[in-house]
Amino acid sequence: YAGAHQKANAHWLSRQGGALIMDQHVLTPARHVEVVLPHLQDEVRLEAMRAHLRRLATPGAAERVAAAVLEVAHAS
Repeated sequence: YAGAHQKANAHWLSRQGGALIMDQHVLTPARHVEVVLPHLQDEVRLEAMRAHLRRLATPGAAERVAAAVLEVAHAS
């Protein structure tokens, strides 16, 4: 988990309202049910999270990254 990049990204998404964070050391099956299921059953909360994630989205980003990688590969 090189440099904790995934954790930093998850915390950023959480601060934006689009993710939940739970440290692995407390993630038991019981805790998972206690925390995650209420979110899955709360359509208002889920829609709010979806809206936050849509606001953060960059449509076409994957295609642009792929095109840049191919451009560099063909330039070599």
